[in-house]
Amino acid sequence: MRIQNNIAALNTLRHSANHQARVGESIRKLSSGRELNRSSDAPNLLLGVAQLRSQVVGLKQTKENVETSVSLLQIAESGLGEVSKILTEIRQRVVHAANEAVNDESMLNADQMEIEHLLKALDQIAQNTTYTEQRLLDGSMGINGVAVGESALDFVSAEAETPASPEKGYQVDITRVSTRARVEGYKPLTLASASDGVEIVVSFDDRTFLFNTDDHELGKEIQDLRAKHDRDPANYPKAQVDQEVRDLLVYHVSRALQRDNLPMEFFERPDHIFVFRHKNFGDDVFFTASSNIDGLLTRKAHEPENAILGKDVEGTIGEASALGMGQELTAREGLPGSQLTVRYGKTVDYVEQPILNEQGEQIGATYVLDSPSKSVAEKVEGFVHLSQQSKRFHLDSNEHVYEPFAFMNVRASKLARHLPNESGFASLADIDVATPQGVSDANLLLEQAIEDVSQIRMELGSFQKHTIERTMSNLGVAVENITEGQSVIEDADMAAKISDMASGQILAASSQAVLAHANQKPQAVLNLLHSS
Repeated sequence: MRIQNNIAALNTLRHSANHQARVGESIRKLSSGRELNRSSDAPNLLLGVAQLRSQVVGLKQTKENVETSVSLLQIAESGLGEVSKILTEIRQRVVHAANEAVNDESMLNADQMEIEHLLKALDQIAQNTTYTEQRLLDGSMGINGVAVGESALDFVSAEAETPASPEKGYQVDITRVSTRARVEGYKPLTLASASDGVEIVVSFDDRTFLFNTDDHELGKEIQDLRAKHDRDPANYPKAQVDQEVRDLLVYHVSRALQRDNLPMEFFERPDHIFVFRHKNFGDDVFFTASSNIDGLLTRKAHEPENAILGKDVEGTIGEASALGMGQELTAREGLPGSQLTVRYGKTVDYVEQPILNEQGEQIGATYVLDSPSKSVAEKVEGFVHLSQQSKRFHLDSNEHVYEPFAFMNVRASKLARHLPNESGFASLADIDVATPQGVSDANLLLEQAIEDVSQIRMELGSFQKHTIERTMSNLGVAVENITEGQSVIEDADMAAKISDMASGQILAASSQAVLAHANQKPQAVLNLLHSS
């Protein structure tokens, strides 16, 4: 028996302290609900938990940002909806002004006054559609561009990702102007060749245009001219009646094309040759034409000929090759001015070309379309200055994802710009319904403005639905999943901790009871000494 050191008591005391510490640890985790309360609890997991917690906080704030973005987009959509209503009202006034047989000058003036007030309302919407202090529809949150140089050069559009231009602007150099598809005749029409009737057939885009003088009042006019010429050739000379027949044919065919709303034009060259031409520029337009007279539009009667294809504009933007489509030139994505589009409106005309005999002497002349490449200047056509003010919407804090969007400028002076028209209206702000031509051109500009506003509304709705709202849904799922992962590591299993605490309390109580017995062992030695 040893009394100097009570090994049993020391061992029991150590176990008792461990059990007390275990109970204390369980109480701390139960009171906080967390498995990790100190860095010493699990140093290897602490960094991961901190990163997960940071991600959750960032995603929650991003979700709040996205919800705010939805509010902003809904305000913009509300403004665009009002713009659509106003454009519809203007269209109603223009259609009313088109009733030429009923409207007098005072009624047209009243229509014009209403239109001008409605145009001012568009500017008010652009001024007053705001979120906090940001105007959404006045161009200050979109793309603004201007072309300087030749008058034929115009800025058309750019994308939200298009970078702003350098200080001197994006250089635009046109190397070939665009042309239109056409069919050219081979010899002039005369009274003699037209006396048996003229038939023209043009087919394109699954449509067929048919003009026949036998089914038209023009047939009677041709017969009347022939009778007058035969009766009195001195007062009705051949050259005169031939020209009158050609003029009448151009007039009536043009009216028929306009009545059928076909994008075609029919005219006479200076050398009296007829030309049938599509109004759209570029090489993607195709049609065929034929007639019942040899040489009128085709070499042989009733044998259709394919149109001479038009050409797309060619050139460079920012000294890099660009894509041409019709009169529009677009910078390639990834190159300077990425997705910037300009329009070059210059066209080529017919020029006289001499006809020479074998000795080199001029014996006549014909007219041919001037070379598209020769028609451009040797110097650059101009520069485009682009101010990029599209706003970026924050979609993901962890990956630093942003999505830009360009809002539309709905001021009347910015709608339906640079649309070719006979009245010379530069934009919707210029429309005037005082004349029939003005009414027709106002309708043309209104159709373009309504289409543009509908397009931006579609883009806005698509951006909100498929980008913003889907991101909001994805963020909610991401927050849930990351929080679950954080919970697995950090949160305490309450049932397990309660069981651990109960076990620790029982063992601690048992240790204390055993400690009392261990402390009685030296007392047994002392009792033995007393007995001896």
